[in-house]
Amino acid sequence: MEPPAARDFGGFGGVGVSEWREVTIGELCEEGGGNVQTGPFGSQLKASAYVPNGIPTVMPANLVDFRISEEGIARISREDHQRLSKHHLRPGDIVYGRRGEIGRHALVTEKENGWLCGTGCLRIRFGDAEVEPRYVSYYLRQPEVIQMILGMAVGTTMPNLNTTIVKSIPLRLPPLPVQRRIAQILGRLDDKIEVNRRINRTLEAMARALYRHWFVDFGPFQDGEFVESELGLIPKGWEVKKLENVALINPANIRKGQEPKWIKYVDISSVSDGIINQVKPMVFAEAPSRARRLVSHGDIIWSAVRPERRAFSLIVHPDPELVVSTGFVVVRPVEIPYSYLYTTLATQKFTDWLAARATGAAYPAVKGSDFKNAPILVPEQDVLSRFHRLTMPLFEQRYILLRENRQLAAIRDYLLPKLLSGDAEP
Repeated sequence: MEPPAARDFGGFGGVGVSEWREVTIGELCEEGGGNVQTGPFGSQLKASAYVPNGIPTVMPANLVDFRISEEGIARISREDHQRLSKHHLRPGDIVYGRRGEIGRHALVTEKENGWLCGTGCLRIRFGDAEVEPRYVSYYLRQPEVIQMILGMAVGTTMPNLNTTIVKSIPLRLPPLPVQRRIAQILGRLDDKIEVNRRINRTLEAMARALYRHWFVDFGPFQDGEFVESELGLIPKGWEVKKLENVALINPANIRKGQEPKWIKYVDISSVSDGIINQVKPMVFAEAPSRARRLVSHGDIIWSAVRPERRAFSLIVHPDPELVVSTGFVVVRPVEIPYSYLYTTLATQKFTDWLAARATGAAYPAVKGSDFKNAPILVPEQDVLSRFHRLTMPLFEQRYILLRENRQLAAIRDYLLPKLLSGDAEP
């Protein structure tokens, strides 16, 4: 299998792309004394071995947008970690998902040093080879490279990779200084994106902290009178209502005969705790049959499948083309501000309420009626207005940073194939 062709335009500071070499991942690992290693099999690491607090274990679900996400990450004890020492991760390793969505991978950074390569993943380690791992990670992101690897995978229903396949993946490498310059240019864009993500996590945490202080601990209202309710003691004048009485559930879908030409699609796997990690532009005629739910500003989307995974997000100023999977329940506030309803539905208490009503063994799921019947605490209107005035700027700033990240990602994705093919000089 040939790697994507490079064009020799004689650039790169006097280094023409004719000086680039073609090598497989396996050959590169062998040169440096590294290897391609599968994560532990289920017999080596059973589900019962996972613990609430311990060493993080990277699974395919944690490979999000070419980085390692800690959302819902599994953990193992130090004893199991030591026992599985050959699966430890080091900075510069690449973790690659070996089944399901081919192409998911992430470069291991100093933060993940010592974590475990989990079941369902492969670890690529280059050792002392003359290669910049971040360059290889960017190389493997290219859509044509992902398609090439998909063609090498085995299995039809669930494509799988193994060490032999991964070792045979061809790469096109410029000299090391050029690799480093390319990785630096693209890396600066990704680093800025990550800074914005961290700021957004802080903004989200601030809104949730204020919600807990006001509506869980009742901090500002402790001197007032409290009354009994189905949710326990609440300030006098507040009510408990069903969610369907303060919001619309699944209010809009694409109707037959009104199909758009193209959409920006969000599926369940693209959403984690309060975050939409990926939006996929596509022609509607080629979209999954579940691409049907329409959303508006202030809507909350919540995955009906496996609610304990907490795949939900707030929709702020969406593009007109945005469509989400019917696997989501869309909640549209009508009687209360979106800031309050979102932070209410983001609580662990609401997650537990849904999880207790999920049915099905393999993929426990809830129904729209479960959302409709959920009890919601409804404070007095002036309290809701004050909360919205305080938190709405946090959500607006979060939106600004998300929009900036989309622009940065677009620049990165434009430069990536040009730099890696020789069409642009780093």
